[in-house]
Amino acid sequence: MPLDLAIGAWLPRVRDSAGLLDRRAYTSLVLERLREALRRRDIYAAHSDRCGDPRSKLLSGPAWEVARPGVAQSFGHDLDPHAELSALILDLDTAYRAVAERLPDNAAVRIEVVDGRDRPVLTTLDRLDVPVSLTDLSTAIQQRLPRIDLPELLLEVAGWTGFLTEWGAACEFVK
Repeated sequence: MPLDLAIGAWLPRVRDSAGLLDRRAYTSLVLERLREALRRRDIYAAHSDRCGDPRSKLLSGPAWEVARPGVAQSFGHDLDPHAELSALILDLDTAYRAVAERLPDNAAVRIEVVDGRDRPVLTTLDRLDVPVSLTDLSTAIQQRLPRIDLPELLLEVAGWTGFLTEWGAACEFVK
């Protein structure tokens, strides 16, 4: 089993006092690393909508070439990338010039030199009052939620799944 995953605080936890691999701690480590990799989109889960590779559902090859004109037309785009990029460049340049023109009159923005470079500094916004309707909604939602302690919830889930028999007591992982 590769121990390259066990860095930092995990390293002393995956081996017991005799230097042997603690299977439960190592399993927890692998699951944590898997979750991190899925969130970063470094790896994908096959046949998963949430954790799957979004590129796998894209058309490619002849199917894409047939569909491409219709897709471009439905989005209002030109098939010529140079025409599309030219339009985007013009939009960006226009927006940049408009912002630069209004900058001297904008009291919420100032330019400061930091480490020899100009940096924009934005004035913080005033805090908005929370509307009564939002407070009422939050209260109504809280009243509808069941009142349950986390340990009670964990025990209920353990009853459904039996996960505690596999993982053992949580204190075994704390050294």
